[in-house]
Amino acid sequence: MNYLKKTDTHTNITERKRKSSENNIFWSAGFDSTFLLCKKLIIDKEKVTPYYLDFDIDMYNLDGDDLPAGRHTRSLEKKVCGILESSIKDKFPHTENLLSPLQLVTEVELSDDITRKWNYLVDTHKIAPRNLNQVYYLIQYANYKKDMFQYGMEGDDNHGGGMDTVVDGDYSNFSPETRLLRKHLREDNTISNNEVNQLDIFNYITFPIARTYRKQMLDLSIEYNFKDILEKTWSCRWLQFNGQRCTKHSCPNMCIESQEFIKEYDFKRAYSIK
Repeated sequence: MNYLKKTDTHTNITERKRKSSENNIFWSAGFDSTFLLCKKLIIDKEKVTPYYLDFDIDMYNLDGDDLPAGRHTRSLEKKVCGILESSIKDKFPHTENLLSPLQLVTEVELSDDITRKWNYLVDTHKIAPRNLNQVYYLIQYANYKKDMFQYGMEGDDNHGGGMDTVVDGDYSNFSPETRLLRKHLREDNTISNNEVNQLDIFNYITFPIARTYRKQMLDLSIEYNFKDILEKTWSCRWLQFNGQRCTKHSCPNMCIESQEFIKEYDFKRAYSIK
């Protein structure tokens, strides 16, 4: 098979989206995926089935880090998902009939074809291994199920201007993985493989909030009264033995930065500071 053949496989993606009876959302209890879930349930009033990858992914460690490698926060993340689910249903009773139980994915059948294309993207576009580990399994699962899934990639990495900061196609301020995806993002929030054929592995993934940045998320959460739910999210992967956030990493899109951003946003909003 020629993996370099440039043919866009956008055909029938819109049809797949129509046939999907619900919004299948990969949910991690983090800020972005929880906002996406709340938006579909509370603002759009649409049915949602959340999915959680319940096996050890993100198998890496930082140089000189004394914290264990691998995603050891699964039990806590699932617990937070339960707390968030209860909070949403208690505050917004209409979501009781819209939100399906959390689907735990305990194993994924891997496609050699997808793996080859994935490795090509990693090697060619220098994507960070950590971020790709999780997305790799999401892609494998979505392709195996042959159904459309939604992934909560937000509009920017630094909680600033989001897609509005992109000028003349310059995505240099973004990380390699988000830069690659945003460069090939279609208007319907799917990924085009017209220029990079290997991106066809994303055919079953959509990115509904890829053009929404964090300030907009908070504005919407305030307008629709679910900001308190976003404040309960958890994104820290470096869980301490006492069950608390690590307090030592300030990672983009992670819990510490998310909560600090909320506090800063509240302060600026209260005093009309832009």
